[in-house]
Amino acid sequence: MSNIEVRTIPYGSKAFKDFLHFPWEIYKNDPHWVPPLLLDVKNIFNPKKNPFFEHSSLEILGAYQNNKMVGRLVVGENTASNHYRNENVSFFGFFESADDSNVAKALFEKALEWSKNKGCKTLRGPFNLTFHDDCGLLVEGFDSDPYIMMSYNRPYYDQLIQGASLHQVMDAYAFYGTADDIMTDPLLQISDHVKKELNPVVRQINLKQGFLEDVYVALDMVNESLEGHWATYPMTKKEIAYKANDLKKIVIPELCFFVEVQGKPVGFSLTIPNLNEALKKANGRLFPFGLLKILWHARKIKSLMSFQLGMVKEYQKSGLGAFCYVEIWKRAKALGYVEGEGGRVFANNPRMLQAAKLLGLKPYKTYRWYEKEI
Repeated sequence: MSNIEVRTIPYGSKAFKDFLHFPWEIYKNDPHWVPPLLLDVKNIFNPKKNPFFEHSSLEILGAYQNNKMVGRLVVGENTASNHYRNENVSFFGFFESADDSNVAKALFEKALEWSKNKGCKTLRGPFNLTFHDDCGLLVEGFDSDPYIMMSYNRPYYDQLIQGASLHQVMDAYAFYGTADDIMTDPLLQISDHVKKELNPVVRQINLKQGFLEDVYVALDMVNESLEGHWATYPMTKKEIAYKANDLKKIVIPELCFFVEVQGKPVGFSLTIPNLNEALKKANGRLFPFGLLKILWHARKIKSLMSFQLGMVKEYQKSGLGAFCYVEIWKRAKALGYVEGEGGRVFANNPRMLQAAKLLGLKPYKTYRWYEKEI
């Protein structure tokens, strides 16, 4: 009989420190794991810093065997998402576990109990904490490092989650390509046609003046592009500001721009350096030498993450997306970047799947979400 004990972990407690450090136990011999910055993870759960807690709640769980942590899980209720999507769903995330089905079953039983007490009808995840954060479970593509803001986990997690009676509900794909792969003839032809027909103007984002106002405009476009897509919902202004503050530290103005037609912004593109190339060297710590290692290795980053592309509805089928991608990679090559990833294209989005093929990108990682009716 299993002797797994699941405990609730208060934020800031000694057990919370164990929760933060537990992944180092799971991935200590894994060459592709990129340790998160401990301070960043800690801040995610800080109710005084993360505006998520202004509208939603969660519980942190730890699984123990012989008083030693062997697994962890977060369960919560995102009321902003539920209200927008007219759902009654709880979420799970931050799942890590020893290769033991009893550990996973015990954690998910506790998560289901918490969800039931909240009146939720479905448990779904992983989301760390939201759709707009690192989310999804990697199920294919374990032979390379994850790009920034993309998930990585042990291959056996899929079996553990299904063994806890959750079933697959959605897949998404990450696509990889070199700068030369992406500049396909069809893409260039569409881009040239758009330039002749629409005469689009590119305006780089200004990091010193009006940055937050630009971010709000950009997110409106992204939300319009994602409207009706699986699991998405608009962030609050405070959540946008919270995330923008972090992004501002790594944004390259040449790769973050609006596309304007007749003087009006109609599209937005954000591509960021794959900071994971540098973060891996810091081993989760900024001090005493982690920050220096990040700054040193950041100079050598050669890969990019195509993070967001938003377009107002009127122009979503105009070919402006192709124009944006050509513009991104012209600028990227000039800056010395040679490869990149387009992440999290959902299986039920044929238009974006087709766009990835047009770009010459190759699917190389698969992410999965699960759910269980309560």
